[in-house]
Formats: sequence, structure tokens, C-alpha cells
Amino acid sequence: MKTTLILFAALFSFSCLFNQVTAQQAVKYPVNNPSNIPTVESKKGFSKSIDGISAAMVIQKYITALGGAQQLQNIQSLDFSGSITMAGMQLNFSERKESPNLDYIALSVDTDTIMRSVFDGTSGYNQQISQRTPLTSEEIDERNKDNLGLFNQLFYLDSSNTFTLNKIEKTTENNAQFFLLDITMPSGKQVSEFYDAQSFLLTKTIEKETIDDSTTITTKYFSVYKKINGVQFPSKIDLIKQQNGKEQQFAVTIDATQINLPRE
Repeated sequence: MKTTLILFAALFSFSCLFNQVTAQQAVKYPVNNPSNIPTVESKKGFSKSIDGISAAMVIQKYITALGGAQQLQNIQSLDFSGSITMAGMQLNFSERKESPNLDYIALSVDTDTIMRSVFDGTSGYNQQISQRTPLTSEEIDERNKDNLGLFNQLFYLDSSNTFTLNKIEKTTENNAQFFLLDITMPSGKQVSEFYDAQSFLLTKTIEKETIDDSTTITTKYFSVYKKINGVQFPSKIDLIKQQNGKEQQFAVTIDATQINLPRE
């Protein structure tokens, strides 16, 4: 069950969805560059394009589709609640995220909390019943490098951060077209992001991570977006994790999303 908790925590890290940029940080969008001076987008690979649309433009359109940079900048905390189904078992969950990357998740059966995950920006732990396992220094380092706020795409084009685009493609799945961006995160983790070519909302991510010659592939599907206070959030997430020939599946339903609630 400890593995399940770690997976659940990773699911709501949303390095591909929820990150917040502070008022002092500028969102870097594509600009005209008549000279031969390389732009931030070209240095980081986001100037690569397909069908006349660059990866930087895809990111900008995604931010606009969510609700716009100003709306996202106003969000300091997010509270989610709902249910998660795994291996035929259904659990309730609640989560609170605070800028930049603080996170608390609790899984419960009825009113009994059976698992929780906590990260305060410098330390954290996963707990099952009374057994508590601290996050390793590697896990803390990855969280701080890859999750810079509540809406991570706002940081992709910032020259001070090392998100790098490897390629952009246009792909078709189930008769729908998507822009596929393959990105190297600051920690070195590889992530593929699929943006709907019509709505520009994020619909799928694939994360690949190799530790001690063991490769883990985590695929997440985001759907049923709902507008909350002017910002689009997915209310359904399906997750598939593949490791050492084994596969685990999780289905998450988010029943409530609340913005900027005071801390209890």
C-alpha cells in the first residue's frame, strides 16, 4: 500500500497542470526576433514548430485555455476532494496544495484516514496507518526542481529554469488531433505532454523515469474539464503505471475543487 500512496501523491503533483507564478516573475511568451540573437524559446527548444505552430505557442494557448495567466497568478491554494478506485477498491481522498509546491493528501475509508502524504517544501513523508516513511533527499530534490508552483507551464519559457523541449509532433488518437511535446524536466525526467489541437487543453502525459536500471512509465489521462472561478480543471484522471512487466491502474474522480480557501 505504500507504493499506492506514493503513486497517488505523484498523480496530484500535476507538474503538467497546477503550478503558480508569483507576481514578481514574468511569464515569457514568444516575441518577434528580427535579429540573429537567439530567443529564450530557441535556446530551450520551444521555438520548434509544426504546421506553423511553435511549442511556445502551444504553451501560450494552453495557459489561455485554462483561464489566462492573470487568473492563474491569483491562485495561492487549491483544495480537492473526491474518490480513487484501484484494484476494485474505492477510497475517498482530500488534498490541499499551496504555492509554490506544498502538498497534503489524505486517503480514507469512511471517516478513517488510512494513508497520507505530506510535503512542506523542504521535507515530507508518506504514512500508512502508524508507519511513517520520510521522503528521500532525491524525492525532495525532484519535487523542488520539477514543481515550481501550481501551474508549471508558466515556467517553461522562463530563462532561469531548465525545462527543455526535445521535439514537437502532431499526432492522432481516437480521431482527434494533438500536439505532442517531449520535454526534459529540470531533474532530468522525461515527460511527453499531449495538448488537444482544438481546445489546447492538456489531455495526456507520459512520464519515463529510470532508477537503478529499472524504468517506470506513468501515463495519465485528463478529461471532463470544469470551470471553477474562471479556471479550467480536469475532474477525471485515469492513471496507468508500468514497471518491471507489471501494470497498475487507478481512476480518480474529483468531486470538488476550491480555490484560495484559508488554511484550517
